[in-house]
This record gives sequence, structure tokens and C-alpha cells, in this order.
Amino acid sequence: MRLVLLLTLAALAQAQPQPLRFALGSGAPSGYVQVPRETAYSPERGYGYEPGAGPPIYFSVRVPEEGNYRVTVTLGDPQSEAVTTVKAEVRRLMLEQVRTAPGKFETRSFLVNVRRPQIAGDGAVRLKPRETTSEAWAWDDRITLEFIGPHPAAGAVEISKADRVPTLFIAGDSTSTDQPVEPYNSWGQMLTRFFQPEIAVANHGESGESLRGFIGENRLAKVMSVMRPGDYLFVQMGHNDQKERGEGVGAFTTYKADLKRFIAEARRHGATPVLITPVNRMMFDEAGKITNSLGDYPEAVRQAAREENAALIDLNAMSKALYEAIGPAKARILFAGNDTTHHSDYGSYELAKCIVEGIRQAKLPIAKYLVSTPPFDAAHPDPFDAFAVPAEPGPGGQRPYGDAAAAQKIPTVFVIGDSTASNADHRGWADPFASYFDAAKANVVNRARGGRSSRTFFTEGLWQKVVDELKPGDFVLIQFGHNDGGAPDRPPFRGSLPGLGDESKDIAMRDGKTETVHTFGWYMRRFLADTKAKGATPIALSPTVRNIWTGATVERGPGHYAEWAAEIAKAEAAPFIDVTGAIAERYEKMGPEKVKALFPQDHTHTSAEGADLNASLVVAGIRGLRASPLAAFLNARGQAVAPYPLRPLPPNLVLKEPKDPALPTLFLIGDSTVRNGSRGDGSNGQWGWGEPLVDLFDASRINVVNRAVGGLSSRTFLTQGFWDHVRAMMKPGDFVIMQFGHNDGGPADDPARARGSLPGAGEETREIENPMTKQREAVHTFGWYLRRFITDARTRGATPIVASLVPRKIWKDGKIERQSDTYQKWAAEVAAAEKAPYLDLNETIARRYDEIGAEKVNALFADEHTHTTRAGAELNAECVVACLKALGQDPLAAYLSEKGKAVTAQGVSRRNP
Repeated sequence: MRLVLLLTLAALAQAQPQPLRFALGSGAPSGYVQVPRETAYSPERGYGYEPGAGPPIYFSVRVPEEGNYRVTVTLGDPQSEAVTTVKAEVRRLMLEQVRTAPGKFETRSFLVNVRRPQIAGDGAVRLKPRETTSEAWAWDDRITLEFIGPHPAAGAVEISKADRVPTLFIAGDSTSTDQPVEPYNSWGQMLTRFFQPEIAVANHGESGESLRGFIGENRLAKVMSVMRPGDYLFVQMGHNDQKERGEGVGAFTTYKADLKRFIAEARRHGATPVLITPVNRMMFDEAGKITNSLGDYPEAVRQAAREENAALIDLNAMSKALYEAIGPAKARILFAGNDTTHHSDYGSYELAKCIVEGIRQAKLPIAKYLVSTPPFDAAHPDPFDAFAVPAEPGPGGQRPYGDAAAAQKIPTVFVIGDSTASNADHRGWADPFASYFDAAKANVVNRARGGRSSRTFFTEGLWQKVVDELKPGDFVLIQFGHNDGGAPDRPPFRGSLPGLGDESKDIAMRDGKTETVHTFGWYMRRFLADTKAKGATPIALSPTVRNIWTGATVERGPGHYAEWAAEIAKAEAAPFIDVTGAIAERYEKMGPEKVKALFPQDHTHTSAEGADLNASLVVAGIRGLRASPLAAFLNARGQAVAPYPLRPLPPNLVLKEPKDPALPTLFLIGDSTVRNGSRGDGSNGQWGWGEPLVDLFDASRINVVNRAVGGLSSRTFLTQGFWDHVRAMMKPGDFVIMQFGHNDGGPADDPARARGSLPGAGEETREIENPMTKQREAVHTFGWYLRRFITDARTRGATPIVASLVPRKIWKDGKIERQSDTYQKWAAEVAAAEKAPYLDLNETIARRYDEIGAEKVNALFADEHTHTTRAGAELNAECVVACLKALGQDPLAAYLSEKGKAVTAQGVSRRNP
């Protein structure tokens, strides 16, 4: 690369108005000072190269005073093709991708504004600490030029004072300031590229500023001290004004009044004020639309412009159109890293084009200074692939002010996993996952790696790198399974041993070494334990879902990894997110054809759109956790995602799924008399009949899955999402036994539980304001909810079986009290009307209790009158099988175990042909 910067040193020293010229290389023409490449800048010399290897190459020259300077560069290389981008001062884009053929040169000019913090008369701008460090070159006494590109080359540069050109001043915050380092950028840095060298841009925007802060730090006074008639003042604030508190502070009060002050000050100095609505944050709702995170502040800008007859550029509206055109799955390309406020080079470039279009639409006189570019429609942005402004190499720098604490002072959310979480082109869910979090509250770091299993993520040292970075208060989301199923001792040598135990196996690797391979559960426990040891919180996730279908049912595999992940989390008291269930349910609602479009490559890896969908469902799982540890860090987009499940599960509640998807499944739904306790394990000595019922069926021929949940009614089992989960798992040939009634009798709008259904089996409804959800709800009859379960089950090809509620231990005239006039009756009526098998457990079990007498029945209950002991649950389970057999044609007869076959057919049942 050849770089020549020509300035006249003698003129510099004497501060004469003649152009300043320098030359690099041999044979400098008369009047030019030759500057060898090894000439480092020094204050004494007043010119030279800034430290660092190139490209980019930075060359600085001290200038005698602040103001506007015209820079003319001749670009090209005598030996080869050159492509040169030129930036000035703090990364302001001046010339973009100037191409020159070998031996050809082009001369271009642009204007650079140089400023000092001192204010004429008395005073100075109150600079932030970073303005004296990483942003110091925005306020120093030199012009710094940056040459960057695939092959940058400059043949000559000339700098001269430009006193008579108008200046466009920017008063703004971090979204418009000259950001000092990658990956951050702003529209104020890109705007310079779109003007001819007839107007200068002086960007006085600064991170963290509000209108009041801009005034209080003497920044407005500084601008006014150098402003002249014919200049412009572009004002874009709001992000930090929104955070100000105090009596009377607000968008339509103090904020709008301060906007009018800026307008008045500009006009008093003969300048033209232009108000710009604050740019949107990246906060999408579920429909892919940008949510307003700026409250009334954009509208206050519009009002102030109308009331003061000032020009307006509605960047808020244009940025909304821009973000939505890109879409939530890809919008991250517009932003810096995991940030949702500050922009990338591409994002700021597109926003600068919005400002340019706003200048044209407002018919501002400075439109005549714009370079020739086609009209820009924010709803049809430039293709990202065509964006070619080179980024500076090297690490990113500080987070902008106004974006909360530094990264190391806020929690980090790490994701570890395989290619379903991290893939090329944002096709793993953990890439768009960051867009659901407030970057000011938490960092999201994707450490997942394609092709890894729980075993290889550990053995390759990837996990140790995460552990080394963990600090107290951090989080780790752990998701494996897709690559754990292979043979441990065959290529690619990544399979873990199946199961949750402590078994291990020594295997010979390709390099001749021996590796001790552990179970999937061993590696998962290691991740959980190491995370906790660092004071961080582990969260276990089940695997994503593959595009593999049986009819309308999607596979909930691979293997048993979802089940094992849940069991490990339960055993280790760690939060668990059922990603498999959430994704499977969404896919099945969409249907195979729509889901197919999300898998362009194979049945495992999604498109970017599919990755964003899966990311949203992980967020849904986060929101569905009881006392979710991550919910506080979600941004507006994350908060807009509906929880999965719709209500947080009771502590330690584990709802199982079919162990063998190839077998038919008998699902049980109901309340605590079917499944008591959080795990159905006899907490407080109480058991529901659904647990011992499992032993009455042959596990090699049918899955029995108890999905009943204590405390629910027929209404809340539906409205809280539990039925949706069961329905989504159903496939043709399955069965469901439903038993409700114990919790349906309360008031519909009971402020403590709000779970009561309307009495009866009709179609009556009642509109209420649900005191729990604070939303309007149409409450139906007990019979309506049963009919809904029956219809949904049949739609899935399953057989519904209605059971009446089991009796309570309440004696009347020497017999157990029946529910013959209420829930027993209504269940029978629904079953008859819908031609569904009916099991009258209320009457059947009551007869058994009557037979054995009060003393023996007392021993079957673990509380006063509702919840049975294990022995009582076993009696009730036998009554369920007895009622099934009494149907005459028992649909489940072929699946009974030997113990189940031994049960005598008896009880009250009806086949309802």
C-alpha cells in the first residue's frame, strides 16, 4: 500500500491561510513536505502517523484553530488497483469505497469540523471521562484521517481552512454521537458521506445526553458560541430524557419546553432548527411489529415542531419501518452486538439515509448540498450483503453512556449447546435470543458450538472456558441431546452413555489415548455443579424439535434427552425449561407444511426465521418459570412473549411425557384426587389414583401419563394451558380419561383462585373480569369444558373417556354422600350426549366405601375428607379398571398388565354407543 498525505509544514507553523500539504515517499513536489511511513505523530512535530499497524492507517495533523477544514485527497496506486474508504476524526465516513485502476488517480474533497471544549469568553464543555480517553480525538487540536479498505492508497492530501461554508450541528445522544469503536456506530457518523463538500457536519451528540444534560454540561452554549447565520441545528433526544424523574418532568412538559428552547436559541443565531424524533429501540412484539418503548417522547417532538413551525424529520417512524422490513429474525444486523439501542455500521448507514430522505421531504435548503442518491424508502432497505463500508479491526470498546453499567457489572447469560443453538447466518436459536433481552441489564453470550454433545463440549475444554468467565449472578442455559446418541467408541466419538447414572466406560480414541466416557446425566450434573460453584444459576433445557412427523404429530425426540434433562434438573433443584414441549406444540399448531419452510437444509437445523421462533419459545419458557430468575432482564420484546406454560407451574411440579412415542398413550387429566403432590409421590401421605393406575397397565404395550394437576378445575385446566400441552402430545390411537368436579364449585370470580365453572352441562356463559389475570374472560359451564376436551381429543384421533369425580369421605345416614345432582350427573349427561364411554367413579367407589364401613374407610384418607392414602389410591385405581371392564367393550382391555387383568369387572359404567 502507498499512502501519501501532503501538507505544508511551514504554513502549519506560521498558521497562514495557505493550504497545508504533505507527501509520502520519494520525489515530493515543490512545496510539499515528505513524511516517511515511520514518522510518528508528536505534538512538537505537529504531524505524523498515529500508533498501530495498518490498515487502517491514521495520520494526524495539528491545526491552528477549531472550525471547518476542506480536505482534498488524491487516491490511487501507481502499481495496482486500490479501493479506499476515508474516515475523519472519530470515524466519520467521508468517502466510501473509491476504486482506482493501476496507475489511475482520483481527487476528492470533503469538509471536516474540528472543535475544542473551550467556549469563547469564559467556560468550557464539561467533558465526560471517556471524552478525555477513547473519545479524546473528538476534542483535540488535530485533524485525524483514517484510510481503510481492501487495498487503500492515497496519492495526495491538501487541507485548508473553510470559513464560509454553513455548518450542520447535531445535538443528540448515543444514537447520533461519533461512536469511537466497533461494533458501535451512529447515523451522525454516516451522515457526512451524503453531503457534497459545501456544508460541514459538526457532531456534538454525546452518549448519555438528555436535553437538560446537554444544556447543563454547556454543550448547547458551545454550539451557540460557534454558530453563525445560515447554519443548521439538528436535535435528536429522548432516550435519556425518558429516564429523568421529578415533579412535573415529562414528555409534554419539561421535554417539550426544552425542545422549544433549542429552537429559539438556533433562530436567535440566525440558524435553522430541525427536530428529529428519537430512533426506535429494537423491541418487537409477537406479530413482528416494533413496540413503542419511548412513550410520549416521539409525539412530543412532533407537537413541538408543529407549534413552533419548525422542520421535522420523523426518524421514529422511519426506523420502525426499517426494523420491521428487516424483521425480528434478522434485525440484529442493524445493531451493535447484543445491543437493542445502538447500531452497527450497516444500521447507522441505513438510518443516515433516513435522515437524508427526511431532509428532502422537509424541503430544507441544504438538500441542494446532498450528493446524488436515489430516494430512500425505509420499508425497502439496502441489502445487507451489498453493504461494503469496512469496519475497523480490533476489539470493541466501552458500552455507550446511557446504556447502563459496564458489561462486567451486569449479569451475563451464557448459552451452551450444539448447532441448534449456534449455527451459521443466525440459524441457531441462541443468536436471535439476545434480541429479547435489555442489553443494559444483561449480556447474552452464545457459547454453543455445532457438532458438540454434552461429552465433547466438556472434553474439548469449551466448558472450562465458560467456567473461567463465570461470576456470581451470571446464568448458564444448558441444552444438549442431539449429538449425544451416537456410539461412544465410534466416529465422531461424541456419544455419551445413555441414562442418568454414574456408569462410565474407557474407550480408545483415534490418537491412541484412552478417554473415560460418562452418562449424559453425569455431564449435565457437572455443568450444573460447576455453575453453582461459581455463584451462578444453571437452567436446564430440553432439546429443540426436529422436522420429523407422524401424521399431524411431530417427533418429541431425539431419544430420552428431554426426559433426562427434566429429571436431572429436578434432582439438582435447578430450573428446567421444556423447550421440546413448547416448540412441538407451536409446530403442531402451524402444521407440517408451514414448519417445513423453517427447515431449508435438513430436519434438524432451522432457517433464521425458525431460529427466532425457537428463541421466542425459550423466552416463553423463561417467563413460564415460577419466580423466573431471568424475567427481570427481558426487554419489551421479551416481555411481550406469552409464558409457557401460561401460568407458572407449582414448585417442583414435573409433568411427564410418553416414554415410548411408538406406543399408544393413556393420558389422565384432572385434579389432586388423580395426581396429588407436585410429583405424585405421596407428599404429606396423600396420593391420587392416577399413580397406582400405572401398575395396572403393561408398560411394554402402552404409556400411562398422568397429567392431572392439583388445585385445578375443568376451567383452569384449560385456561392455564395444561390441556393444550396434553392435546399437543396426542396422536391417533391414544386415550384420555378426564375427571373433574372437586374444584369447579367456587365462584367464577373468586379473588383467591378464580377457578369455578358455571353449574350444569349447557351452553351458558358469563363474562367476568378475572381477578387473577386482570383480563376479561368468558366462563362456561362444567359440561362445556368436558365437551371441549372430548372434541379436541377426537380431533387428534384419540378416544375420550369421561369419569365422574371420586367421592369424599362424607357420611350421611350411614352411607357416603354422592354427587348425583351435580357433577356426577353433569358428567354422565355430557358423556351420553357426546357418545363417549362413561365411568361413574363417584357411585362405584362410594359403594365400596359403604361395603367396608367407616372405620376402614378412615384409614384410606390422609386428610379430613378428600385426599386418599396410597392404599386408598390403589382402591380407587382398581375401581377405574373395574369400571372400564364393566363397559362391555373395554377399549383399554388389550393393554392391561397381569395385575390389571386380575381386577373384577364391576361398578357403574356406560358405553354410550
